[in-house]
Amino acid sequence: MSHTPAVPSAGRPGAVRRWIHCLAAPFLLASIPLCADEPLTRKPLPAQDHRIPRTLLPLIHSAEAQRELGVKGTDLDALETILRPIDAEWLRLRKRTESEIHPILDRGTEVVLSHLREKHGEASIARLHQLELQAQGARALLRAELINALELTTVQVRDLGRLFETTDDLQRRARMLARPPAPPNLLPYERARAGERSAAERILTPEQNQRWVALLGPVQNTAAYERVHPLAPATLEPGAWLNGTNARLAALRGRVVVVLFYSFQDANSLAVNQACNRWHRRFANNGLSVIGIQSPRVDAERDYAAFGLSILRDRIQFPVLLDADKSNWDAWGNDIWPTLFLIDRRGYIRGWWSGELQKSNGGGEARIEQQIRRLLAEPIPAPLSRP
Repeated sequence: MSHTPAVPSAGRPGAVRRWIHCLAAPFLLASIPLCADEPLTRKPLPAQDHRIPRTLLPLIHSAEAQRELGVKGTDLDALETILRPIDAEWLRLRKRTESEIHPILDRGTEVVLSHLREKHGEASIARLHQLELQAQGARALLRAELINALELTTVQVRDLGRLFETTDDLQRRARMLARPPAPPNLLPYERARAGERSAAERILTPEQNQRWVALLGPVQNTAAYERVHPLAPATLEPGAWLNGTNARLAALRGRVVVVLFYSFQDANSLAVNQACNRWHRRFANNGLSVIGIQSPRVDAERDYAAFGLSILRDRIQFPVLLDADKSNWDAWGNDIWPTLFLIDRRGYIRGWWSGELQKSNGGGEARIEQQIRRLLAEPIPAPLSRP
């Protein structure tokens, strides 16, 4: 991610949740009295259709969706056991293209649905599908079950497809230019994406719009769900530690964790190291743990003696792992030094920051510290209910 922060409140509008694309319209026609519709039968998304965002797997990570489905206690422990191998692959490929990421999300979605169906029944599956449609926004209209339920015409489906393809083309051009405007301006594709809902309403008839809202069920603001990233790996790949050892992130359950990937010869990494030192001093007694992972950019940074001297030089006060073969770097899907992850008390990744903290006066350190404080204020989870 080329300096695209995923820390809530960081970066420009629209850049916060790259994986979930939450464009649901929470207030869309919500005041219209409607009769309840029969739940839709969920159909898998076409593997090659990348116009429809994959939102179900991110949603099931959210505390809001888990509460709504009644997944708690031992049921939540069991769900997270199912999620871990899926999330490991998702995390590793988190910055890849849709054609690479979507097969992972699709396979993971089917595994999770099978588990939930067995444990919680069809009613929970139906409600989760409604949340999935809400999070997909207007693009859900390209799903086969909605095309059939709303009796969309061939012309309507064509016009919807053109609408979304126009937005996607604007996004591709923006990525090629790679010159984001200064906040609070939005990129053209972000403006187009935000307008898809109203544009889609004009393509549908009033009756189809009303039925669409009825099929969504009770509307939730899925765009506000924060816990939509993978679970962090429970362990780190082995390597040489200095300042202590924290090889098992699972052992830090109940604490908020900052994981920093850096290079000790990189100036941007040095600045983030010093910020992590400040957070370590300020919040360690309040439930924060900081872990550094030195992943070398050049061969000289693989040397253990040079690594040890850098710890002394930079006065690093938290445990640091020498990731000499970059196995941890690869497992976390990194491509920029430094990259910092925030992990909540239950082990879910809640955001990350790639690149220098103060680029373009972004105020990265203050934004990350604000999020650390928010995560520390969350309740400490109960001990694991399973061995």
